[in-house]
Amino acid sequence: MDEKEVRARVRSAGLEATFAQFPDDVRAAIELALSQGAALAGVTDVTIEPWPPMQPGERL
Repeated sequence: MDEKEVRARVRSAGLEATFAQFPDDVRAAIELALSQGAALAGVTDVTIEPWPPMQPGERL
């Protein structure tokens, strides 16, 4: 992803201050979100959860 696209996504998400402090972390988060979004592109049933539900307990 080029720098222009990164900066556009940072601006659209309102993450300018965070990006100034943690540019590598914000880039990694953008790339992760894009990859997860691509993995879910074919899902049409909105009731399907792509990850197991978050539940507290002793199973961890």
